Amino acid sequence: VMSAAGAPPLVFTPATVTQSFMLSASNQTLNFNITTTSPVARQTFAPPAPRQLVVAARANATIVNASSTLFTSQFSDNITLQLSSPVASTEPLSLFVAVSGNVSGTSLLTQDIPLRQNQSSVVFRVQAGALTGLMMVSFELRGPGARQFNAPSPMRVNVTVSAASQVTLTDSSGALPSALTSGATTTLTFNLGTAVPTSQALTITTTLQSSTASGVVTTSTVTSTAAAGATTTTLAITPATDAASIKATFDVTGTARAGYLPPKTADGSPFAFTVVAASAATAVPALRVVFTGQSTTIAVTLGSSPASATTVVVTPPSSMTITGASTLTFAAGTTTLSQSVSVTAGSTPASATFTFAYQGSSTFSAIASVTIGVQPKAVFSVPALKPSYGPSQNVDLSIVLSVAVAQRLTVSVALSGAAVTNAAANGATAASIAPLPLFIVAPATSTAFALSTGGGLGALTMTFTLASSPNGNEANGVQDPTKLVFVTTILGSITA
Repeated sequence: VMSAAGAPPLVFTPATVTQSFMLSASNQTLNFNITTTSPVARQTFAPPAPRQLVVAARANATIVNASSTLFTSQFSDNITLQLSSPVASTEPLSLFVAVSGNVSGTSLLTQDIPLRQNQSSVVFRVQAGALTGLMMVSFELRGPGARQFNAPSPMRVNVTVSAASQVTLTDSSGALPSALTSGATTTLTFNLGTAVPTSQALTITTTLQSSTASGVVTTSTVTSTAAAGATTTTLAITPATDAASIKATFDVTGTARAGYLPPKTADGSPFAFTVVAASAATAVPALRVVFTGQSTTIAVTLGSSPASATTVVVTPPSSMTITGASTLTFAAGTTTLSQSVSVTAGSTPASATFTFAYQGSSTFSAIASVTIGVQPKAVFSVPALKPSYGPSQNVDLSIVLSVAVAQRLTVSVALSGAAVTNAAANGATAASIAPLPLFIVAPATSTAFALSTGGGLGALTMTFTLASSPNGNEANGVQDPTKLVFVTTILGSITA
């Protein structure tokens, strides 16, 4: 019989070699004693040496969910088992995880995760299934080493799974382009399906893998953020000039990530885009400078026949308006590569800049903006002209404009009226103007000329006609064409 202080005696029969007893956990020293009625046994067995027992406090094991316990279908998240102190012993210890309930499509059903000495946490990933409802994730510490920890057995996290919103990716036409233009920026739209909840935000990280024709691959990332209340966010892609193809994959993060699924293709493969060289596209105004109230046209020309329908949206400035349609559509395969839009200046003189954008994707280069100057119309006057003159006088006059011409204005003058008629009837010298034609060259606002009144009496009418410089617009810059007629009277008698 072997006994220890505070414990009942342990009786060993001839067939017994091991006995055990229970102790309450406390710091204590165990002393052992052997009693026997057999002299042989007394000589054969010696009691164990005193044993000092030190009881260590158990560590805590808790489950930390990286997000809330509200998942959406197909949403996955990390869950962490956190130990308040590292694993101390080498005794086997593992975390057993089981998922039940909404398990359709889950990536983890049951798993036994070993914990090593000095390890203080373990991270694993749980993905919700396609169904909605309640998903239970149960945890249990197993093995001899589990006695080191105060852990409920089993622990459980209940996850409510609701339907997620599928994010889609389109361009402004509502479709997704198969080709992008090298060197040109294509803006795509993430359609979230539902608005981002209040006080939350969603970030979509796009990983772009660009490949050249020779096989060189470069990777870059672009982030697109949607604040609370937003239903869309955008992605701008600008392929390098040597890119041949681009693949794109997406990941959703942020506080609202549980409610959204990233864009996906039908077979789950990355989004793939072919990169093509840009074909030139230009916009050229018929007039670089117009006057208030005047109309002109802007011609948009493609450098080649489009492989697919291409629509150009023209946006006017506030100082000018577009007459008719503001979009120009070029059909696929068309050989009519130029179309025009009609624009009209308002009443306010200002520089007017038109911008051009493709509706949807395009294989044409970006169209540079066009600036048209808008000037006030000039007042045309002959300030030195008097109401009357005598016959056979030479009078120095000048034409004055209130606004300088842009290049060169040509002025022709026709004389008519009674003075001209009477001179012809009497065989007298006709009134004349020299030199003709007259020119006002930028930046001048005036030009001089001489009037010879001739030998006729009566009203003398001077009608001025204006002509612009080649490809110019100066003739349209006069305030009112009816004010180009000036009348004086030739008075007196003719002495033979």
